[in-house]
Amino acid sequence: FPYTTLFRSSGVFYINADSAEMVIHEPVRFVTLEKKHDRLIVGNMYNEVKIYYKEDDEWVETENLNLHGDLVKTAFNDENGRTWFATPTALIEFDDITVDHFDYKIFKYKNQFIDNPKLTFLNDRLYLINSEGYFYLDSTKLKVVPDVEMMQLLGKPVKHLQQRDGEVWVFNGKNWYKIDHEKNIEMMD
Repeated sequence: FPYTTLFRSSGVFYINADSAEMVIHEPVRFVTLEKKHDRLIVGNMYNEVKIYYKEDDEWVETENLNLHGDLVKTAFNDENGRTWFATPTALIEFDDITVDHFDYKIFKYKNQFIDNPKLTFLNDRLYLINSEGYFYLDSTKLKVVPDVEMMQLLGKPVKHLQQRDGEVWVFNGKNWYKIDHEKNIEMMD
């Protein structure tokens, strides 16, 4: 994907060296690249999830996903091309998102504070991190389960941030920790 993007409550911007150009003009909650079809998935402040593709120099809206009123807090496109959406109470998995192919799976999880979760892959497992703790999708049980070991090691994630490459940064109230894709944990100054 040849563009560096920045999203803000005012829209999505294309960053080029020392300048920024707004390319999608609407308030944005999240944006993620959908790698399978080279599109952007954008969640706006009006609780809509839209898909944009690049036509010449313009981003054009192709689809508006109806997730039946669920408030989508974030999205994540994994290395297999699947797109994951996190609502306040569920993970929604799409193998592919097109007008003709709109099949999905739902996995419930705990999120009593309705905060913004972070989604990433650690040791080939989809992880969800919110202020309740660290959870992963158990592919055998087909449910979201807590990672008790990580919770004991790091404590509750008071703050959680995600880098573009999928690394997750967690603050437990005392220290910041960086967690990489192999689930290596490094305490930061």
